[in-house]
Amino acid sequence: MHCNRLPRKGSLIFLVKMVRQKIQIKKIDNITARQVTFSKRRRGLFKKAQELSTLCDAEIALIVFSATGKLFEYSSSRLRQLFKDILDYDQENDVEQAPVDEVPTEKVTITKEAIANLEIGDQDPIQE
Repeated sequence: MHCNRLPRKGSLIFLVKMVRQKIQIKKIDNITARQVTFSKRRRGLFKKAQELSTLCDAEIALIVFSATGKLFEYSSSRLRQLFKDILDYDQENDVEQAPVDEVPTEKVTITKEAIANLEIGDQDPIQE
């Protein structure tokens, strides 16, 4: 509803409020819609990570693999240093780790290759 004029004295004003619809969280069957949703939500996730890092001075690293296996990453600092800090982290600090059987080996290999490429090329870790 568009109105360029101010309402007259004594007239009723109806406000229309747009409310986001709740969606059911399940796999999207349409491949194109799934890719569009992935792209939009990935950008939103990276933006939220950047905001959290800025607001709370937190060190954040995100590693996301698309359905096609493409790697996307975000880091609030140099990714190599962050991974080094994780590997050097004292195990007595009660860190819960997923069993090795639950981590897909293909993704582990791709992640190791990405880290190796960062060490060799000293590239910018943010990739979109």
